[in-house]
Amino acid sequence: MGHVPTASPPEHPCVPPQNGLFHSEDSAVPRSGRKPLEPKGLAGLGRGADSSPWKNRLLGGGKDLSGDDGGGPARAAAAGDDGGGPAPRAAADLLVIGGGIVGLTVALEAKQRDRGLRVVVLEKEAEVALHASGRNSGVLHAGLYYPPGSLKARFARDGCARLTEYCLERGLAIRRCGKLIVPTSPGQAAVLDELLRRGRANGVELHEVDRSSARELDPAARVEERALWVPATASVDPAAVTRALAADARAAGVELRTGEAFAGWKDGVVLTRRGGAVGAWSAGYVINAAGVHADTVARAFGFGAGYRIMPFMGRYLRATVPVAVTRHIYPVPDLRYPFLGVHFTVAVDGSVWIGPTATPVLGRERYGDAGFDVDAGPVAGPGFDADAGPVAGDRLRPGEAVSGA
Repeated sequence: MGHVPTASPPEHPCVPPQNGLFHSEDSAVPRSGRKPLEPKGLAGLGRGADSSPWKNRLLGGGKDLSGDDGGGPARAAAAGDDGGGPAPRAAADLLVIGGGIVGLTVALEAKQRDRGLRVVVLEKEAEVALHASGRNSGVLHAGLYYPPGSLKARFARDGCARLTEYCLERGLAIRRCGKLIVPTSPGQAAVLDELLRRGRANGVELHEVDRSSARELDPAARVEERALWVPATASVDPAAVTRALAADARAAGVELRTGEAFAGWKDGVVLTRRGGAVGAWSAGYVINAAGVHADTVARAFGFGAGYRIMPFMGRYLRATVPVAVTRHIYPVPDLRYPFLGVHFTVAVDGSVWIGPTATPVLGRERYGDAGFDVDAGPVAGPGFDADAGPVAGDRLRPGEAVSGA
């Protein structure tokens, strides 16, 4: 959905983006005669050809995490011996840390591919979508911004199409308004050409339109000569999408454990905290989908020590009087930076927003004042209120913020 400029690059260029995936030999003992998860069960997540399906390694990194001769605490616990470490209270084939849109989607996909798997999702909050998965603009981007052949380009293009289809199938609100990308200065012609090239190379439907055609699409767009029209771009309610995925995951047999937070990793066991109680899980695979806390989780497993996520907050102005904007209207971005520029967003409910800012914040979950004076000040004017972002709801109040673009 909307761009959230908080991610850090992978620690090693040879480690694929899915480097949050671990798997452990300890919990591979099949229950009821089931075989361990086959590679196709997590297609695309990959592992070295020389490693066993349940070898305790970071996929792609090759670092042995077991710390023993392969016996491991889960096997010792099964034999009635604590092995010198915390005895797991339960075992999962796939343990996902983070019940956001990424974690839920991965869990649901894995469960649908192999119904026999025990798939468990740990979500530290009492409900889903309280953080980045529910605090973004809800814009489904079509994939034209990213370099051809990149994972970002493929994931954006295919993800936009699949999430649009999902919303239509599930009866979730979606506004298929499309997007106009408009130059704001004559010197941006070359960048517009590059976006056109990238979009076509990425297989995205987009059209070069002249001033007259752009005004037919949205009279509010100020186009001097030409613009790009991207019909696939849409808006959804990201919190509603995340809740629907949670419901689908539960219906498929995924165990969504809300209120249970990741607390650490020791001797091959994932430690958790639920209220005042401490729990322990052995797992065949552990997937790190902890959002803005993903770097902290990675370091608990001994990876990513050189990286920290720097959270940003985006603030929007919301139109409080009728505004004749019916499409997303974006400027031509500076491709040197991971921001798409201040733009008009038409939310799923038809409200119009302008923004966002991109302000570094002092806390990973500080959605209020963020430690800075972020009042609208002279930016606000008649017909606009400083507000949280383009996802309206009783959970968000004026003065709060969502990240995203």
